[in-house]
Amino acid sequence: MGRYDGLDRILKQEVLERDGGRCRWCGRVGVPVDPHHIRYRRGSSDDVPGNLISLCRRCHDFVHGAPNAKGVIIPKQVAQVLLWDLIELPGVTGMALWRQRKSEFARSGLCEHGQYPDACYHCMKTEEYVK
Repeated sequence: MGRYDGLDRILKQEVLERDGGRCRWCGRVGVPVDPHHIRYRRGSSDDVPGNLISLCRRCHDFVHGAPNAKGVIIPKQVAQVLLWDLIELPGVTGMALWRQRKSEFARSGLCEHGQYPDACYHCMKTEEYVK
């Protein structure tokens, strides 16, 4: 695969317009947003609207596994599933969808990352979990 030169300007504009120029994770408007590949880019065949979603820089880092301002982490696999779902839910933010899913996880005995707490890497490394 050759050097990646970024998205086609028309495709980028199409995604940004579809998402209303707002970050689909936090819902903020008036901040720079960029299309994010939901499925990791392996070639130009991944450069399609159904695999792209608009995210601000802060949320882009978050869905790649970086902690947010409160130190919360979302596993990339969980973020990826939520981002796929957001494509079909134009009025919903990723934060709201994750909040809903965390409630569903809890009712199923899972942690906020969708794993069994004693087997979740993220939960096991937090201070409150370490005994």
